[in-house]
Amino acid sequence: MNCLFREQRLFFRLLDIKLLKHYSTNKPYFVTTPIFYVNAEPHVGHLYTLLVADAMKRFQTMITGKQVLLSTGTDEHGLKVIQRVAESHSLKPIELCDKTSVKFKELCSAFYISNDDFMRTSEQRHKDAVTEFWNKIYRNGFIYKDSYKGWYCSVDEAFVTELNVTEVERDGKIIKVSLESGNPVEWFEEDNYKFALSAFQEKLLKWVLSDPEIVKPNIFYNNLLDELNHGLTDVSVSRPKSRVYWGIDVPGDDTQTIYVWFDALVNYLTFLGYPDNCSIWPPDCQIIGKDILKFHAIYWPAFLMAADMQLPKRIICHSHWLVEDLKMSKSRGNVINPFTVMDKCTSEGLRYYLLRQGVPHSDTSFSEVQLPRYLNAELADNYGNLLSRCLTKTINKQQVYPSTPCVDFFSNGDFKELITSLDSLSDLCKEHYSNANFYLGIEAIMSHLRKSNDFVQKHEPWKLVKCNDKLEKLNAVIYCVCETLRVCSLLLQPIIPVLSNKVLSKLSIPEEERDWKYTKPCFSSESKREPRNLSEEKFIV
Repeated sequence: MNCLFREQRLFFRLLDIKLLKHYSTNKPYFVTTPIFYVNAEPHVGHLYTLLVADAMKRFQTMITGKQVLLSTGTDEHGLKVIQRVAESHSLKPIELCDKTSVKFKELCSAFYISNDDFMRTSEQRHKDAVTEFWNKIYRNGFIYKDSYKGWYCSVDEAFVTELNVTEVERDGKIIKVSLESGNPVEWFEEDNYKFALSAFQEKLLKWVLSDPEIVKPNIFYNNLLDELNHGLTDVSVSRPKSRVYWGIDVPGDDTQTIYVWFDALVNYLTFLGYPDNCSIWPPDCQIIGKDILKFHAIYWPAFLMAADMQLPKRIICHSHWLVEDLKMSKSRGNVINPFTVMDKCTSEGLRYYLLRQGVPHSDTSFSEVQLPRYLNAELADNYGNLLSRCLTKTINKQQVYPSTPCVDFFSNGDFKELITSLDSLSDLCKEHYSNANFYLGIEAIMSHLRKSNDFVQKHEPWKLVKCNDKLEKLNAVIYCVCETLRVCSLLLQPIIPVLSNKVLSKLSIPEEERDWKYTKPCFSSESKREPRNLSEEKFIV
């Protein structure tokens, strides 16, 4: 009878839930990263997630002119923290959280991540938000008390269905593992609270089918559809406190702790000041790794529907960084420490490499041999070389960004080809950056810079400068190079913000001329520019 009443109540509540698609155009653009678990220190996989989100924020700031907010932080509750505390024999849970959280804050600072806040789930503001969110869903009839019998993966902090468990041999023993992650699972029988996830299957499917752009790249969109079509079962959203004491108590039941994923996902609301302030909800773009797609594209939207809240506009999912074809993990001992790498190649060097090599739709192998080769070939020998070849005093004696030359030069084959290539660059990068395919944008920029270096090599400004009758052509060559450097530096701002802005300052480009509308080259006599003195600032690319 109770079960029938609960199902009827769920049915009528679902009738009231609408998928809201009309959002205010005036609200800030909102980007999120997942919050990072504190059972281990940061590795380059964590950094890559931060860099994709930061590059997206910088790109959206340039292109929209609106305020763009970026949230990140640390996930500090759950069984893995308890296990780490037990291993340390000395630390208390909050001491471990404090120690590791600082490392992630330092990571953000060292790599110029422009986050607007740093959320910690151990903070009181987050506990208040989680409690309110739980109560809202409970009042709406989607959380109920029940018992759970099944598999649980402590490493993934995930309940695992029988269909997603397999047997493997490790160290001479047969053990059961999660099919998704390969991590060991344990059988649990316990009383806890469950969320009526199955009641949202049709709503979730309708939401996903309403727009193929909701989850990108397409491979992950299709994976999500497959999972939804296989059917959903209700999911536990609490653990007995006797097993998981480090977490947020279930409101009104101090024998239970809220499931760490329910707790963690609410961080996006905590960042805004939920429940008092949700004016910029929902997120415009949530950046996640592929291993947590289920939590963000099934659990999270279902929780939000149950709380009568709007759903994220877009989820961009990226693949993993590997070392010798294995995912980086503390247990494997193959973690790449970004601070160690930074000491060898600078923080902007590592930023460039990860965004240059990271491919969202497939895993990428990290190579400390390949890294300096890319930096030397592309940033130093390509970008830096073009800068030095035409801005040195031996060639550019007046040290100016010349005025727009006579358009007659631009009808010449070499000039015309270079200008056409440069003119298309902004639209190419806009398309790639919009989908977080930053590697494709970088490839396009580097391809044009190589064309520009070939252009310089062919026209030999070091010879033109010695001939008085060739000075007009020299100015045209220098102008083309300056325009290339200006446009490419503008487009590289989301990738290497410090270095690109140093180049822009060298070219005397004012701050107000560094957004997206200035990424088209100027080769028209109608919009002729006056000459600008180059900055005297010296730096090395």
